[in-house]
Amino acid sequence: MKRFTDTDLFSDPWFRKLKPEAKLVWIYLCHRCDNSGVWDRDDDRLAFDTGIKGKLDSILGLLGHRVEILPSQKVLIPRFIKFQQRNKVLNP
Repeated sequence: MKRFTDTDLFSDPWFRKLKPEAKLVWIYLCHRCDNSGVWDRDDDRLAFDTGIKGKLDSILGLLGHRVEILPSQKVLIPRFIKFQQRNKVLNP
């Protein structure tokens, strides 16, 4: 599956202020979530893929309002659909 990527990501002040591990987790989430922007949390897989172990909760906290932890413990990127479907009219 292919995804749009913001070419200005590294110029975004929010992103620039993140710690390196938080930057990696953000990019990982944007590429591993489903089409609705939901990532089925799998800490073991994230650790295997990124080398980041045992810090996910604190890193997700650093991402602030860019992510939401759902009651099911899945992670939602609220603006994901709008960004990926930016030229399409979406049905509410």
